[in-house]
Amino acid sequence: LPIGSNGQLLEVVSGLPAWETPTAGIDWTGFSFPFRGESVPAGFLENDGSLISITTYENLYDKIGNSYGLNTGVNFTASAGDDTITSAAHGKSNDDIIEMTNSGGALPAGLAIDTKYFIINVTTDTFQVSLTQGGAAVDITDTGTGTHSFHDQIAIPDDRGEFLRGYDHGAGNDPDAASRTDRGDGETGDKVGTKQGDEVEAHTHGSAGAHTHTLYDSGAMGSGFPTTNISARGSNTGQTESSGAHTHSSVGGNENRPRNISVMWCIKY
Repeated sequence: LPIGSNGQLLEVVSGLPAWETPTAGIDWTGFSFPFRGESVPAGFLENDGSLISITTYENLYDKIGNSYGLNTGVNFTASAGDDTITSAAHGKSNDDIIEMTNSGGALPAGLAIDTKYFIINVTTDTFQVSLTQGGAAVDITDTGTGTHSFHDQIAIPDDRGEFLRGYDHGAGNDPDAASRTDRGDGETGDKVGTKQGDEVEAHTHGSAGAHTHTLYDSGAMGSGFPTTNISARGSNTGQTESSGAHTHSSVGGNENRPRNISVMWCIKY
């Protein structure tokens, strides 16, 4: 092979060799990779649960959405007459990207949760939103109920110190898939990104080998009868404390784990 062809594929086209990079054309955005260094490489973010700008990392947002959570929202009101959103000194600019949520009611008609909106027609205290960059304003037909908020950041996964497990996806290999906990957006159960705490599988311990114990009886007996080293089985009986009420010597550490090597998980943006 020619010098400098490492990592390339040889393809014969019309009788002539052509060189292609195997990963050409693949969009790696949203993929997580294990890195052996402690510095985040260019084009990646460490999976550390950070909040990142939806506008700055739009491509990553398009892949993972708000699955791992949103930043604290900024409250707003909406006007059905001119499709305007009002939030005092909101600090946003045209083409910024936001999502909207509601608590205690419903968003204004025309707006929806889990939806990407581009900000347009900004003033100091107001703006409109569009479904496309620089597009037409969304038609808002009522003011909604409850508390409305907009968000301009999403959280990325936090994989620090964690073992990653394949998504069960109904296969039944994760017996506790249904009880997996919130990944950050309220989703639980058999979903990508949900969590499990550590656990030891229920099991039993057997015992084997007949044996005897010497009892030392300090009770009163007739004069001249020895009261130590009584070893006649059955002459005295008793019962141990119930499970959990006694202790055993043991060895171990702070968790159950296999052999492992730490890496830094980073996500492509």
